[in-house]
Amino acid sequence: MGQFDILSAPVLNLFLALLLASFGSNVLSEREKEDDDNKIGEAIDRIQRCIRFIFRLIFRAFCRKKRKKIKIIESITNETIYLNQSLAGTDDLINNIPCSTSINIDNKKIKPNGLLVLTNEAIEPIEDIEMKSLNNNNNPTSPTILSYDQILQMPPDCCPRIISKHVGRFKYIVPESIQQKWTYLRSKAHRLVEHRFFEWLIIASILASSTTLALEDINTRQQPKYYSILHSFDQLFTIIFTAELVLKWFAYGIKNYFTNGWNWLDFLIVVVSVLGSLLDGLGVADIPAFKSMRTLRALRPLKALSRFEGIRVVVNALIGAIPSIFNVLLVCLVFWLIFSIMGVQLFGGKFYKCVYHDTHDRVNISENVTNKIDCLNKNFTWENSRVNFDNVVNGYLALFQVATFKGWIEIMADATDAKDIDVQPAQESNVYRLVYFVLFIILGSFFTLNLFIGVVIDNFNQQKRKLGSGGSIEMFMTDDQKKYYNAMKKMGNKKPTKALPRPRFPIARFFFDLTTNQKFDIFIMMCIFLNMLCMCLEYHNQSRIHERILGYINNFFVAIFTIECGMKLIALHYKYFTIPWNVFDFIIVIASILGQVLGEIMANYFVNPTLLRVVRVARVGRVLRLVKGAKGIRTLLFALAVSMPALFNIGLLLFLVMFIYSIFGMSFFAYVRKAAGVTEIFNFETFPNSLIILFQMCTTAGWSGVLQALTNDRPPDCDPTLKLPSHRGDCGSMAIAIPFLVSYLIISSLVVVNMYIAVILENFSQAQEDVQQVNKN
Repeated sequence: MGQFDILSAPVLNLFLALLLASFGSNVLSEREKEDDDNKIGEAIDRIQRCIRFIFRLIFRAFCRKKRKKIKIIESITNETIYLNQSLAGTDDLINNIPCSTSINIDNKKIKPNGLLVLTNEAIEPIEDIEMKSLNNNNNPTSPTILSYDQILQMPPDCCPRIISKHVGRFKYIVPESIQQKWTYLRSKAHRLVEHRFFEWLIIASILASSTTLALEDINTRQQPKYYSILHSFDQLFTIIFTAELVLKWFAYGIKNYFTNGWNWLDFLIVVVSVLGSLLDGLGVADIPAFKSMRTLRALRPLKALSRFEGIRVVVNALIGAIPSIFNVLLVCLVFWLIFSIMGVQLFGGKFYKCVYHDTHDRVNISENVTNKIDCLNKNFTWENSRVNFDNVVNGYLALFQVATFKGWIEIMADATDAKDIDVQPAQESNVYRLVYFVLFIILGSFFTLNLFIGVVIDNFNQQKRKLGSGGSIEMFMTDDQKKYYNAMKKMGNKKPTKALPRPRFPIARFFFDLTTNQKFDIFIMMCIFLNMLCMCLEYHNQSRIHERILGYINNFFVAIFTIECGMKLIALHYKYFTIPWNVFDFIIVIASILGQVLGEIMANYFVNPTLLRVVRVARVGRVLRLVKGAKGIRTLLFALAVSMPALFNIGLLLFLVMFIYSIFGMSFFAYVRKAAGVTEIFNFETFPNSLIILFQMCTTAGWSGVLQALTNDRPPDCDPTLKLPSHRGDCGSMAIAIPFLVSYLIISSLVVVNMYIAVILENFSQAQEDVQQVNKN
């Protein structure tokens, strides 16, 4: 098996390399010059244009502007609105004026240093207003002169324009003082929702709400008092998020609120929370038909997307890649459809077999069962395989397991053993069917699944061309992280500093010449390598003599490294600490000495040997000193260091996905009977266990066993008559488990995890280019 892994790894990676090469910038530029149009992309573009046209018609119906022309007279005063420099800022002014007072400005008719007068109805020409009425404070319809800043601070209309059009007639009835107070309250509400403390309160509420969702596990539901406290907190957070929604409607206006896609997401989450609370209040939340509505509370952590900038920038980058990812999914579906139809024709209805009722194992050959009738006559069970090719949908699931190399051995065994419909399978009765799976693995797995990586790289190349010299990696970073990234790049491109001056004192000069000699560096590198070999000679239950000899050798190397550190300190004085590698060497030496001293003290005072081994781990740090002399390793580590901000943001997104799926898993599969891939540790009973099993599956490891356990929906695999909160006993649900696991694997393994590969490849390529540029200079 080890030889197979060693030989297969380069071959499999060649597929990936070829695919990445096909997505290179040169190939992409050549494809752009081709005259053949992408018919699928053109069809999708037409659909998108049709949808935009429909939305445009709807918005025009609700947002008709009441256009009025403005006449401007020349006037200079401190309390007027000056429209100079080709009406700079006019667009902002128009956008902030309520719908009922919307204006139409023709740049050709506007004179400089103009005055705008705002009345209760609209902005009107000042020439049409009696100057006497400007001083009449008792007249509710008298106009008001506002400055430019005052108009910019006016909040937009609360309601859509069609509502403002019909409600606008009541402004003549409502006194102006009440209208001014209304505008004043909306201005205060706008300042409140824009304040940083308000944002911190919402972030704290999101984190606390997510914590309460994570605490609702199988143990909490058995404690009514504790569960009621969590339920009260859930109601509190629903009120907070609803109040936030109403305040933003009041401050921004309903139309302006829904112009932001993140606000749409918050709105949907609040609606789900409010509906869940209403169902709780009516006492019908535990009814299976309404339980799914309460389960949708797991989407509440998605509110963090718009608050945490690190996650938001990654999501925005992914949104840009959605068309390409959709195209790859479409290619996979069409390509796999051919193999699924072939599978239905070859294996449809042939995976049935005669099994023992209690163990589900295939009956022994000595039972002389040849078909379904013999099986039933002898009181056995005629059972179908859980994964089969009876229809196209089941064929897709079987092919997905084969493509991810999880559970595919059992599928191939069933295929090669199958004879015919209602006929008992026989071992390896048709081995030629393996050709079907070999072809699918080559074409459907090595090729199509690796297209996801190619698509992400392709999206990076497109973004790189748009961003220019900044590089595509910056779209995964916040502003502060971009500063760190640019600083690391400058440090990597920085030329070597000026040589250290030779000391004047004879001893310091001697040590300086010795430690800066290339032969001395080679000697230290050899000592590090030999020390590493000695550390590799340690093993469990080694003899006392072996342990003592290795201890003496280790002390010898510690002495050499300590002497090296002392000589450099004498030669360089305080300048020794201005070189990062010297600081690293000093820390390793101090850790090694402390490890030796603490090791002896612990051994004398009969401390647990495990703690002694932990202290001695500090010696492993000496191996890292080899990085100092290896330029290739330094380039790799530099690429990793530069990638850390983007990798951290992608990790946050992956954790958020795992968090949401953990909540869903605890809601749907907390009481599933432990079998196959669901064990005492890997299950959905508690939040930590859910994270563990989801982290395992994001590498596609063992997900077929988890699928088998979650799809046990009938006896004897489970007991649906048990009185449990799941209303299904300890049974799973095939209709929920399959979309749950497949969607999670696509999002986590095929998209998010591949983003790690794309980011590291991008930074490594950039690091290589920087190194080559420095060498040329």
